[in-house]
Amino acid sequence: MKQDIVDIKAEQAVMKQDIVDIKAEISDIKAEQAVMKQDIVDIKAEISDIKAEQAVMKQDISDIKAEQRSLRLLVENDIRKQINIVAEGHFFIQKHFNEMHEMYVRYESLAINVQSLNSDMREVKRRLSMA
Repeated sequence: MKQDIVDIKAEQAVMKQDIVDIKAEISDIKAEQAVMKQDIVDIKAEISDIKAEQAVMKQDISDIKAEQRSLRLLVENDIRKQINIVAEGHFFIQKHFNEMHEMYVRYESLAINVQSLNSDMREVKRRLSMA
């Protein structure tokens, strides 16, 4: 019986040590749990910041889309008309330039003919004066 008591006391000592170890492990788990809770709080704060930034970005995208629509209308209504006016002006200028060039070529041709006729006239006058 004494041996049984000694065995029970030995087992009891081992159990006490196991309980101490379990309490230490529980304490470690509680400490880790506190760290995890703080991490969760930090993550929630970061998510909240991300959502706020996302709302700002959505507003920026909406503003950009509105500006794009405005620019598209400007291009369609104003700039295209101005380009057409400029193109018409260029066509008009090109047409007149071509006409002026044709007139200049005719003028040069006439000037050459006049010089030739003057030359011929001098020759006729020279021959008349010799005769």
